[in-house]
Amino acid sequence: SPPTDDTMSKPATSAPRFNLAAVLTQARRDLWSAQPWWPLGFVLRPIRLFVWDPWLAITSILVPPLVPSVVDTALAHVCRYTTLPLIHVLYPKTNMALASESSNQSSATTKTMQSTAKNTLLHTTPHVVALEPPSDLQSAFQGSVSFIISAIGDILGAFTNPSKLKGWTKAMAQFNGFLESSGVAAELQESLIKPLWQGRLLDNLKILNDIQLAQFANRAEICLHESCPSVVVDQHVTDGQRLMRFATAAYGTEMIKSAIDRQVEMEEIDTLQEAISVHTNIRQEDIKLVYAESNSDQHILHHFVAVDRASKSIVLALRGTLSLSGAIVDVQGMAVDYCSGQAHQGIAEMADNVWKQSGDFVLNLLLQEKEFQDYQLLITGHSLGAGTACLLTVKLYHEQVLNIQRNKIICYAFAPPPTFYCASPSPQIALAIQNTVGYIHDNDVVPFLSIPVVRRLAALLDAVDNQTEFLWFWKRWRIFYEFDTIPETITQSVMEANSTKPQAVEGASDLAIPANIVLWCKKESNGKFKVLGCDPKKVAEGNIFLCEDMLTDHLPEQYEDALDALAGKEI
Repeated sequence: SPPTDDTMSKPATSAPRFNLAAVLTQARRDLWSAQPWWPLGFVLRPIRLFVWDPWLAITSILVPPLVPSVVDTALAHVCRYTTLPLIHVLYPKTNMALASESSNQSSATTKTMQSTAKNTLLHTTPHVVALEPPSDLQSAFQGSVSFIISAIGDILGAFTNPSKLKGWTKAMAQFNGFLESSGVAAELQESLIKPLWQGRLLDNLKILNDIQLAQFANRAEICLHESCPSVVVDQHVTDGQRLMRFATAAYGTEMIKSAIDRQVEMEEIDTLQEAISVHTNIRQEDIKLVYAESNSDQHILHHFVAVDRASKSIVLALRGTLSLSGAIVDVQGMAVDYCSGQAHQGIAEMADNVWKQSGDFVLNLLLQEKEFQDYQLLITGHSLGAGTACLLTVKLYHEQVLNIQRNKIICYAFAPPPTFYCASPSPQIALAIQNTVGYIHDNDVVPFLSIPVVRRLAALLDAVDNQTEFLWFWKRWRIFYEFDTIPETITQSVMEANSTKPQAVEGASDLAIPANIVLWCKKESNGKFKVLGCDPKKVAEGNIFLCEDMLTDHLPEQYEDALDALAGKEI
C-alpha cells in the first residue's frame, strides 16, 4: 500500500494515488528501518549510505516529472515488486504485525512465560534502528547529496515554471553585464581563463597556495579586534553553539542527518518538524512556522520560526545555499543602495522578500501574543542564510519595526559573506551592527567572497602567471610536486600585487560583514580549536586563502563541531 506519512502530499478528496515517488519514499523509509544481516553489515551499511539512499532520493525527484502517468504507475509496480523485496532481504524488517498481535494478547503489566518465549524465539519485538553520528566523510557526502537533490528539483522546477527560468536568465544576464562593463570580466579572463587554456592554472593555484601558507599563516591574528574582552567572546561561543543548530535545521532533514551529534532513533526525525525539534532541543509545538516552498527559492529562502523558551527568544532561522537558485543569488554581488548604505544586491532582495513573507507572523508573535511580549528576536542562518540574516537585522533596526527596549533584535551569522558597507552609519544602523555576531570556521572561503576580494585574488593569480608563463613545463611540474622550491621572483611578484589595491569600479564597494565582532574558530596543529575575536573591517581586507579545505570548512556540521569543541563539549 502507498505510504501514509504526513510528509506525503495528498489530494483533498481522495486517497493518495499509487505512484513511483510514493513507492521510492516508502523504500527509503524501509531502508533505514532495520539493520542488515550481521555478517554483511560492514559492507551493506556503507552501501546503504553511499549508494542506496542517494539513488532512491534522486530518482524519486528526477524521474516522476519526466514520464507520463501510465509509465509512472508501471515503474511504481516494478519497484514495488523488485526494489522493496530486495531491500527487505538485505535489510530485514521485523514482523510488525506479528509484534502487534503478540502485544494485544499479552497484558501491559504481566506476560506469561509462553508469550515471552514466543517473542524471543520469533523476534517479534519491533527493532528500532538508531542513526549514528556520521563521520566527516559521511557528513560531507550527505551534504553534497542534499545539494544535488535540491539542485535537481530546482532545475526541474525551472523547466516547468517559465517565470523561474526567466528570473534565472535575467539575473545572470545582469551579473554578466556588470562584469563586462566594470572590466572585472577582463581581469578574470587574464588570471583564470588564459592560464587554464595554456595549462598553467593548476600550477598557479598550487604556487599561490604555498606562498599564502608561508607569508600569511597568521592572517587571523592580523584581524584581531582592538577591544574585545574574553568574557564577551566566551558568551558568544556559548550562544553560537546553541544557535548554530537552528541554522543547520533550516536546511531540512537531510542536512540535519549529516550534522547529528548523538545517536537518535530514525522514527524521531521522520518529518521535518520532528527533525528540527530533535536537533534544536525544542518542543515540536514551539515550531510556529515552516516555510519551504520549492518554487520560490530564488526569491524567498526556506526558513522557520520557533520559540526558544530557554533564552526567551523568538528565533527566525534562514536556510543557506542548497539550490541553484540560492547560488544565483550568491553571485549577484553588485552593490546597491540599501538602508542608507550599500549592500549585496541579491542578498538585499532576499532579506526584503523574507520579511515580506513572514514578517507579519513574527511581529504578531512578539506584539500580540501576551506570552511572548517580552521575548527578544534572534535571527540566524548559515552561508546565504547568514548574509540574509545580517541585512534583515540592518533593515529592522533601520525601519525601527520593534521597540528594542522591550524586544531586542540580535543576529547570529555563521559563515556570512560580506554584505554591507556604510561610511557614516546612523544610530540605528550602528545599533544593528553592535547586536550582530559573525562566525568563521578555520579556512572557510565564503566569508571572504565579495567582488573586491575576488578581484584581489585575480591580481595575485595574474602575478603568479606573469612569472610561470616563462617557465618550462618540467620546471612547473617539479615546483608543483615540491621537488623544487618556488623561485623568489614569483614570491616577490605576489607580495607586490598584494600591497597594491585594485582600481575602484562602480558597483564593487568594499562590503564587509555588518557585525560588531567576528569570532574566527581556528584549528591548531594539535587538532584543538582556539577562538579569536576579529574586527569585521580587517577581515574584509583579507584575501581568499587557497587550500584543500576551503570548501569543506564551510559545511554546517564543521561549524557545529568547532563551537562544540570551544564550548567544552566532546565531539
